[in-house]
Amino acid sequence: MVKQKDVDAMLAELEHARRILRQSREAVYPQIDSLVERAAVLHKESIGGKYEPALCSVHTLLDSMRRGVKAQQTLNQSVAA
Repeated sequence: MVKQKDVDAMLAELEHARRILRQSREAVYPQIDSLVERAAVLHKESIGGKYEPALCSVHTLLDSMRRGVKAQQTLNQSVAA
């Protein structure tokens, strides 16, 4: 069961990633996978609870961001080659 402190911890992680992203886009790339995995775990644990809609949204958005980053990296590698 997800508690408010779990949601607060995830929010703090996202805020930290946002600050890093504002400084350097590439600097946040290593954190994306761990954020997606953390959001997935929280979303799974929240099913049926009051935090489920928000955590589902966060997980979906982070997963989308991860796919976009990987697509951009692949594109950049193919252009550089």
